[in-house]
Amino acid sequence: MGDLLVHPHRGVGPVFFGMTREEVRSTLAASHREFSRGLREEMDTDAFDELGVFVSYGVDGTCEAIEVVAPSNAIMNGMRLVGTSFSIVLGRFREWDSALSIDDAGATSIDLGVGVYAPSAGKDPGKPVESAIVFRSGYYD
Repeated sequence: MGDLLVHPHRGVGPVFFGMTREEVRSTLAASHREFSRGLREEMDTDAFDELGVFVSYGVDGTCEAIEVVAPSNAIMNGMRLVGTSFSIVLGRFREWDSALSIDDAGATSIDLGVGVYAPSAGKDPGKPVESAIVFRSGYYD
């Protein structure tokens, strides 16, 4: 699978919020496994490990969040998210969202519907982003 374009509050690549589990699986056409993330999510998540894509579903059974890790190549506004220095991603996010939430492990933009995880960011902002999540409006309400 090539580049996965991030569509804020809509989806990633060919996967869009509101798609059923069956629609997501058919669209990605790759092997998958289900697993539970625990307390935050009431429904199992689909992991498409070979693609570096995790899809979370709401209680209605439809896609509500998509997380990307290597080897995926998620692109947002021309910028590769996973693997890019956290300081570079943070700089761009600050341009796009003045209400950005930042902590020692990453940043989340409710306005953009995107968050990035860089566990070493607090100590070394030059370390790469390890994962990014794109979520539907209201996901963190």
